[in-house]
Amino acid sequence: MSLFDLVQKPTPQRFAQIILEKLRQKGLSEVRLDDEKFQIVISENNTMFLHHAFADYQQAGMWQRRQIIERYVASSLQTTASRIPDNWNTAKKNVLPRVRERAFHALNTLSIQMQHEEYEPPPLNEFSDNLTLEICYDNPLNIVSVNQMQLNTWDVTFEVALVAAHDNLWTRSNEDWRQGEAGIWLSPWQDYHDVSRLFLPGLIQQLPVRGSHVALLPVRELLIVTGADDPDGLQAAAKMADKIFAESSRSMTGEAVRLDGYTWKPYLPPTAHPAFRAFQELRFRSLATDYGQQKKLLDELNQTRGIDLFVAQYRVLNDPHEEVHSCTIWAKGCQALIPRTDHIIIIAMDTQGEQKILGITSWDRAMEIAGDLLPLEADLYPPRYRVIGFPTAEQVQAMIAG
Repeated sequence: MSLFDLVQKPTPQRFAQIILEKLRQKGLSEVRLDDEKFQIVISENNTMFLHHAFADYQQAGMWQRRQIIERYVASSLQTTASRIPDNWNTAKKNVLPRVRERAFHALNTLSIQMQHEEYEPPPLNEFSDNLTLEICYDNPLNIVSVNQMQLNTWDVTFEVALVAAHDNLWTRSNEDWRQGEAGIWLSPWQDYHDVSRLFLPGLIQQLPVRGSHVALLPVRELLIVTGADDPDGLQAAAKMADKIFAESSRSMTGEAVRLDGYTWKPYLPPTAHPAFRAFQELRFRSLATDYGQQKKLLDELNQTRGIDLFVAQYRVLNDPHEEVHSCTIWAKGCQALIPRTDHIIIIAMDTQGEQKILGITSWDRAMEIAGDLLPLEADLYPPRYRVIGFPTAEQVQAMIAG
């Protein structure tokens, strides 16, 4: 890696070559680059996916790029050289709970389908509407999901492993929270398990806030907590989360959660609240990101399989003088998958062969009148609905009138 590599604008091709050179210098002579999938095949069971690494490299300053290369190479070597112990008594000290956004697992499944690889997803518990809880094994340089096969090898149930994971994370959580501006609290650990501390409600309940505890989780390395009855705290938390979410190459979610007893539930301030719009915009930004990644993967998958299916875009309309809302289109004669949005624009061709907007309806009204034409597509998240028909003129009028 030369000084020229540090100062020039990085390209995916050159980045991949730098990683290849470093791996070969470490003695991995059989590694090869898969240009089409932008990944490096290290061994039969070890593939280094380069998209996230390249994104981090692009965003890094000149003198940080060498460190990023070394970190990702070291992580790949660790994966190659080490494995999860087969003995539960040996392994259990390093198991941890992991809270992730539900979209992460769904999009990961689509991505792996693109690579024509077999994939066994880890056992997941629903943690909140858009969050999941799994068990992971924490190596010094990487974090590995624990699948059912590994649990079988250990001869333990998910529930038993989760108890050990809970206790391990609690032991690692002794540092004091950092107090931010305007009544917000920031997690101090930055160990990629900050967000997973949501699984330790007792840890969150210790924080002095006004009202119930509200958490934002823009990235895995940061948990932002404030109180539901603290307008200034909510606005400051939303502002910080929005900035981090927009700037990070590995953002998590913009959807907030509120602690209700020992359970986390989705949270939006009341519509008249001064922080409502900030939370709403952050939520829409997050959904638009997830739907955009999902659309890209589905388009690529359909092209590979030779399937003619339109994957509709999730659009956010953000007029400063109007309420923020999302919309999509329902076009006559078009086989499509449409996202769940606030409103649907109904479109058909006129006699001149040009698209004409027949009307706009709310999602709930469309489902009430013609929901049988929009069945939920299985195994996709964020949710999409398959268009299997088009409403009659009478149904369109009823939807618009409603």
